[in-house]
Amino acid sequence: MLRTATAVALAGLAGFAATEASAKMTIVYSDEPSAMQILAGAGALGPEDGAFRQAPGGGKLFREGADDFVIAKVDGHTLAKKSAAQMVAELTREIDAPTTPGAGTSGLVAIDEIGNKFRDGKPRKCFKTVKVRSSKKRIACANRIKLTRKGWKLIKGKEPEPRIPGKSHPGRKFDAAMTQLQATPHPDGGTYADRVHVYLAPAFVTLVGQGKGKNFTRSRDGVRHVRPSIQAVAPALAKAGGVWMQMYHGNLKPVNSKTWRYGAPRLARYLVARGSSHEKIHFMMTATRGKPKGSKCAGMSTMQCTWKMASSFKNKRYLNNGPGIWRASGQATEFKTEYRKYFG
Repeated sequence: MLRTATAVALAGLAGFAATEASAKMTIVYSDEPSAMQILAGAGALGPEDGAFRQAPGGGKLFREGADDFVIAKVDGHTLAKKSAAQMVAELTREIDAPTTPGAGTSGLVAIDEIGNKFRDGKPRKCFKTVKVRSSKKRIACANRIKLTRKGWKLIKGKEPEPRIPGKSHPGRKFDAAMTQLQATPHPDGGTYADRVHVYLAPAFVTLVGQGKGKNFTRSRDGVRHVRPSIQAVAPALAKAGGVWMQMYHGNLKPVNSKTWRYGAPRLARYLVARGSSHEKIHFMMTATRGKPKGSKCAGMSTMQCTWKMASSFKNKRYLNNGPGIWRASGQATEFKTEYRKYFG
């Protein structure tokens, strides 16, 4: 049985029984040496900060009742290949009786990660053949030909929104699984879907931060679709207890300033329209190699710049939900310092 303090924390973090808007959550997803720098010693993050440790890992939170604050994990690439029923079974197991090495009794599970396999796929191009006086022209379906005195003129039209993939698509299967989990009450309050957190891959983050149009798929001119959509998986993300935006690429280079500016607010609006809330959006930080392109961080370290970007623009609303840290490496102590500067 979860301790009372833990139960209250989980209720606030999952968003299903707490009334305090200030409830926050931080996930430390790092190796043992760097995690120790964050979770132990002066200024250490603990349960009172909403701190959790991502399993598998070499340790706990180094406090009484630490097992209650270690999160189980499911591999997103493997999950994408499963049926909705298999997804439900795996996520439920990792919530109730986790098999993840080192996982505790938090009753939470994180999916690492929701990435390209869950995107809708490349937009399909539609073409048609039209007769232009004595010849035929092959043009995009959204375009039309206007005859002129000296010949003809191509009038560009706006392509319709991409279709949502069929039920066999990983995103649709994940949504079917999350729908079932959302309909299943958890013994400690809320639903099983509330206890599922997802790490959102950089491809999703940059899509939302830089794309145009209602589904972020359009080119700069707002006419053509040039990026795969996330329509299939978005309803599933909206049902999750937390969505953690990875603000860095696989090579540890940070996303650019534009993505920092627009990513979180746009994603939040997109998911709120599908039933989520602003309080479920989080930033996932790391020890990046360099500073974001376009940032104004002269004289700052990379970690200081990360915190500046996370607290600038309209981002404070999401930083206040609590940030996560992945592979803190040599910047672990600095992450803790910046955390205490911001949150106290």
